Amino acid sequence: MVLGGAALVAGTFLLAYSTIELAELFGLSQFYAGLTIMALDCVIPEVAVSVAAALHGEQEISIGNVIGDNIITITLVLGWSP
Repeated sequence: MVLGGAALVAGTFLLAYSTIELAELFGLSQFYAGLTIMALDCVIPEVAVSVAAALHGEQEISIGNVIGDNIITITLVLGWSP
């Protein structure tokens, strides 16, 4: 569990650092890089869970996950946007 937590923290730092480097490489501001690249990275695990649930015949979980994740993501993104 400790090793998994450490890998999660290290992966998060690597993701954030890589996003900043890509933004600077393409001349984007860090704000827009966060809205695009980081948002995509937050959605991919939710899509994987929804697909896995749908493949196992759990359509209710899949639909609830998509709706719930979209509501939370939109609320948080619009809440933090300047």
